[in-house]
Amino acid sequence: MREVLLLLLCSLGARALAAVELAAAGFDDAWKANDLLLVEFYINGSASHAELESTLPAAIEEAKARGVRATYATVDIEQEPRLRKRFHVAMQGPHHDRSVVKLFRRDLPEPIPYTRAWSSHTVASFLLASTGVAARTLTSVTEAVDLTEGDKTVVIGFFETHDIKEYEAYTKACKAFLGTAVTEAVLFAEVLEPNLIKEFEVVYTPMTFIFKPGEDALGYTGKYEVVNLMEWVQAHAVDLVRELRPDNFLQLLDEVRAAPRRTSQARACQPQSPRALRPLHAPFSSRRLPPPRATRRRGRR
Repeated sequence: MREVLLLLLCSLGARALAAVELAAAGFDDAWKANDLLLVEFYINGSASHAELESTLPAAIEEAKARGVRATYATVDIEQEPRLRKRFHVAMQGPHHDRSVVKLFRRDLPEPIPYTRAWSSHTVASFLLASTGVAARTLTSVTEAVDLTEGDKTVVIGFFETHDIKEYEAYTKACKAFLGTAVTEAVLFAEVLEPNLIKEFEVVYTPMTFIFKPGEDALGYTGKYEVVNLMEWVQAHAVDLVRELRPDNFLQLLDEVRAAPRRTSQARACQPQSPRALRPLHAPFSSRRLPPPRATRRRGRR
């Protein structure tokens, strides 16, 4: 009797950790029913699938222990070619059978690719990061000055109310970047008080700006849709790797060598911080915020 009970408990535990196998017919229902749906697109019999069969359930359990609930599901892309095509699943590896993992969230129109290490702890940390605060709400100009005077790129959205579709699209775009490499390089914030927006000298709303260290602000002039906003942020807020060519190699090498020296000299000659020397409204004056018409003429998105 005891052996039967132990066998039953083991069976229940195995079922609790088992993946939900999804097909095209019920995929959208599963997507809408789960805030965090971690899906492995696999080829049956591949080495990567065998590895993830234990890694991903362990990550789900670790995330649960840390207060985040997620669902683990799988899709056999040989049996479900429509899902493979729909979500642009390109198999990698020497035999083109390496699994692809994506995170689906019920309120986001596109999945978030998982591109980090295949360890249970790293996957669990990714799930935790995905549930963080998407955009920091600013309550004063001083707070924004401190934010934009740092060494990170900052994206700030200005909205007079949260009851508009533009604000919903902005928050979803910010949410889609949670846990990705973008949020390691870019900070997202929002301003929602009409009286506070006037202090920022923003001409009209809704409006979103990118503030990169040492550069003028760049305004968004496209449609407020999640995918469009994400593409704009990735194109303008994230620094791409610069291409090394024979004609620029020595110049870039000199820039890298000179950067630490310039930084140390500036610190030695500057008794006060840049924030203390600048007027309160400096980062948001017309010197940094482009006028709406000029921004539109450039047609930058």
